[in-house]
Amino acid sequence: LSQTDLTNSIIVNGGEKELYKFSISAPTQGAIAIKQFKLNVTWSDALTSDTLELESLKLLKDGVDITTSVLISNGTTGTTAESTNGVSEDDSKIVFTWLTTDEDTIAAGSSTTYTVKGTPQGFRITGATDTSTDSVSLNFVADSAHQTSGFNYLNVGTTLTPILKLFSSAAAGDASAEDANLIWSDVSAVAHVGDLGADSTKDWTNSYLVLPDLIAETWSKN
Repeated sequence: LSQTDLTNSIIVNGGEKELYKFSISAPTQGAIAIKQFKLNVTWSDALTSDTLELESLKLLKDGVDITTSVLISNGTTGTTAESTNGVSEDDSKIVFTWLTTDEDTIAAGSSTTYTVKGTPQGFRITGATDTSTDSVSLNFVADSAHQTSGFNYLNVGTTLTPILKLFSSAAAGDASAEDANLIWSDVSAVAHVGDLGADSTKDWTNSYLVLPDLIAETWSKN
């Protein structure tokens, strides 16, 4: 896992920007599959309260828009963050989930670059004369512990069901299903699938000790 630094850190309200960009590489021994990842979002609203948002979020793979293949949601209610819904100061995570049977396969020995785009709105409007800035930061944080042993199936859990979790079975949502900042597979199961429900194979895991934390990308409006 590696990050591409986006050097232009200035926000223009209403202007689409590349907000975060990172790459995931598969080992030469075999392909991997990505099912879901989360980015942390941190807001700073300076001295005067504004309504800060990132709207019309998109996901690109190697420069190609794949937004229609994923659900982009906030981590607070699981509501879509696409179109003008976006994420706001109430949200601390953006979640990218490949839909139904879809997953993103990265071939053995190759690398894929994901780019998150969005449109900032509401930065330094009411507080236009503040001496400090409005800003938003995004970063990927690796899981701090391995999921419970045997929790290798995709499961929707019982809360925020648009957001996938990991559990010891796949057939029905379970309250004990565990969240993960990244859900990926080494595609080791016989007839591996990325489907939900009873069809999920037992070869999914989180990012503990596999991927590092990435530094935050911060955007501000002076």
